[in-house]
Amino acid sequence: MIADFVRYIDILISFFRLSDKLDAAGDPLSRVFKDYYAANSESPSEKVKKEFIQKFRYWMMNLDIYGSFLPLSTLTWDMHVTRSLAFEKLSIFRGSIKEMIKENEKLNRELNRKNKSQENIILTTFIVHLSMVEFYLTKIESYMRRKHDRVLRGIESKVESRVES
Repeated sequence: MIADFVRYIDILISFFRLSDKLDAAGDPLSRVFKDYYAANSESPSEKVKKEFIQKFRYWMMNLDIYGSFLPLSTLTWDMHVTRSLAFEKLSIFRGSIKEMIKENEKLNRELNRKNKSQENIILTTFIVHLSMVEFYLTKIESYMRRKHDRVLRGIESKVESRVES
């Protein structure tokens, strides 16, 4: 049980470190979660959950529209660069979460095999929730990939038409 809890804390720390690296218009994803947990040390009310979901939606819209600004550079002012950087960071974030899930599912199976009488409820539940996050991030990444590809095709066709002229 203690190993289960320690592993859970390790995963949380890894998740928050990863979420610090993903930003929408300079606002790290970790800030959205920190604001939520700062306001809710106990069980959150429905109103607080709805506010969190709304803040997360706004964060996602910023990621989609403005892209990723961090680290600040001279290229930050180019929207195509910031959007492609956001897509790249989201892909890395999702891939890292997928790796965390695989690693911890393997560890969880080993712990369950050793402790047949006790199931690792905390770790199992968290892995399921993390898997849901990864599933939805995959959908968001797919949307951003299609959008990014459409923009690139549009730019390529404009360049080709100018070259032919």
